[in-house]
Amino acid sequence: MTITGTKYAEYPKARMKVIHEEKDINALSHLSAQEKALAKKNLPKVWPSDGMYMMGNDPELQVAFSLSERAAEALLAPDSQMFPYTTMNLICAVTARLTKCEWFMHGWTVVTSAAVNAWEGEDVGRDQHYFQLGMLEFPDAKCWSAEQSLTIRFNEACLEYRMTDELYNEAKEMWGEKKLLRIIYFIGFVQTTLMMVNAVNIKGDYGTEPIFWTQFNTDSHKAQMKMNADCWEAQMELWNSIPPLNV
Repeated sequence: MTITGTKYAEYPKARMKVIHEEKDINALSHLSAQEKALAKKNLPKVWPSDGMYMMGNDPELQVAFSLSERAAEALLAPDSQMFPYTTMNLICAVTARLTKCEWFMHGWTVVTSAAVNAWEGEDVGRDQHYFQLGMLEFPDAKCWSAEQSLTIRFNEACLEYRMTDELYNEAKEMWGEKKLLRIIYFIGFVQTTLMMVNAVNIKGDYGTEPIFWTQFNTDSHKAQMKMNADCWEAQMELWNSIPPLNV
């Protein structure tokens, strides 16, 4: 599968360079030779996302952030950020809207509208999926399922610090304690990502979307799930090798 298109996005007003190619890494005067070598190793490993590419300015942080994202996705599998109106997909959209992150809202709209054509489940159909793109501010609308409505409302309550016992208990009934905690973690991960993107002033550069975004399909999803599962297994092996705290 082709990851990138023929043109990289440009952000003339960005406060930090987005690292797309090795020549971008070579131009970073603040990195040591060892750090530049790591940044070059990272390029083909991280998701084709300019938010992640921007972290090439600190390749060690880029590794930590990428591992955190894959862990979150592995723990919420088979959910995906990329397929229309799943829990993770809606969290991305709601968080982008509430944090006023133009770059991520642009990306989410492109990915979600493109993936509608790849959706194979028995559901309400493509027309309603396209319609839902404009309904995020109306969680009680009839176009949403009970879980989708809850995802929007719960996400908003987390980010706006107005959680209630009633809403929390509704979420616990829907997802159970483990999945509920994982969803809260993923909301926080997305919020952190978008806070960094906003701080660096990365906006949407329309027409430069990676092919990975515009052609994501069920085969892509299967490959993504396997990669995340393998990565999580490796992280658990590392964790199991770490001795207990001696305090």
